[in-house]
Amino acid sequence: MKSNIIDIPKEINISNKKQSLTKLLETVNLMSSHPESHIKLYKSKEKKYTAIFSWQSRNKWKIDCPVELNKIHKQRYATKQQCFYFLKEIYNKKEIKPEDNFLDVPIQHFTLDEMLEFKREDDMLLRGEDPNINNQTIKAQPKNTIQSPAKKTTPTVQKKSKSQSLQTLGNHIKPKLETPKPNLNKIAEKIIKNKPTDDNSFFQI
Repeated sequence: MKSNIIDIPKEINISNKKQSLTKLLETVNLMSSHPESHIKLYKSKEKKYTAIFSWQSRNKWKIDCPVELNKIHKQRYATKQQCFYFLKEIYNKKEIKPEDNFLDVPIQHFTLDEMLEFKREDDMLLRGEDPNINNQTIKAQPKNTIQSPAKKTTPTVQKKSKSQSLQTLGNHIKPKLETPKPNLNKIAEKIIKNKPTDDNSFFQI
């Protein structure tokens, strides 16, 4: 099987050259971390390739295998170890199996990431979950903002229960002092003592 190997940091550009499986595995292992680093496998014509292994990020590769060129492609993300496995399978002309977890991507309309999102939503619906709830939660989360130093946040006051409020209110209200009731017997005695003995004394001048 022929190959096209691109590794820009290492200035490697090999095309239309047959490579052994051992050499291809070594190339994947030593390939630079660069967005254009990739290995393309094909039988005769490069445009009608069999598979592309392209570096995406740390320990993340994208595998692209056309079913119908430029229309439907089987794609998935893989670790470096998974790339070794699939590279052996494809090099030995073995077909991709359903359990290999490739997605059929109509590349003229959608990307692999979009198809993965569609699959995630379908899986949630099958479990009886609403995918829109998670999306709304993610959108509702504010981005990291820098608070102005002039603004001061007011401390949150914990609300007291009704019973606690009544208890606190009772502790601060002073009890009313009851006014003593007059002693009628003492008042009567005082009036009798001050009463004049002579009934006509009031009229005497």
